[in-house]
Amino acid sequence: MNDLDLRVALQRDADLVGEPSPDLLDQLVDRRRHQRRQRAAVLGAVAAVVVIGAGIPLGSTFLTRSDGGPATQTSTPTIEVTPSATPSVSPEVIPEVSPSPTTSVDPTPTAEGTAALEWPAAAEATHGGQYWAVFLEVARAGTEQAELQQAYDAASALGYPSGIGDVACSQGASEQLGLDPAVSYQAVSIYFYDRGEAQQFVDQYEPGVVGTAFVTAYCLD
Repeated sequence: MNDLDLRVALQRDADLVGEPSPDLLDQLVDRRRHQRRQRAAVLGAVAAVVVIGAGIPLGSTFLTRSDGGPATQTSTPTIEVTPSATPSVSPEVIPEVSPSPTTSVDPTPTAEGTAALEWPAAAEATHGGQYWAVFLEVARAGTEQAELQQAYDAASALGYPSGIGDVACSQGASEQLGLDPAVSYQAVSIYFYDRGEAQQFVDQYEPGVVGTAFVTAYCLD
């Protein structure tokens, strides 16, 4: 309510109750002003408290020292916390296993290995009979006896009847094998009834043979 409204209200009340005191209006106006000053003072005090409360953190950084120099800004020390180191775990090392070296096996068959095959049957040769003769070894008479003996042992291990004899006892062999007719030869041979059986033996006999010839058997008496 302003002063004009107050004067109007007092005038209205005066008309109702009679003429008021001449200085009543001035007293009311003075009291009104006094109340405003008190209210303003209270509001100013409150505002000052708020400003002071808000300005304490900021003002502390701008305080001056007693000697006139700028105050040193104080700051809360920062404590750096180092996280505990996680122990490193070495990955499990799997030892590399080298493959076992492969040992190559000599394919040369032994007597036991060749015995497992199905071998053709030898002929029961008779004097004057004609057969397919397989010559395992041929040598000049009186030489290479070790080779002749080795061929004889191999034939015996396979179960074949054989022996070391003169090539001349197998008539026709010298010419078919390309031997010198003027030289005496000894040989280890096996007789078969037909050419197919002789060829089967040649194919299965790994050491190899000298040759095959169709002969007439002698020296069997």
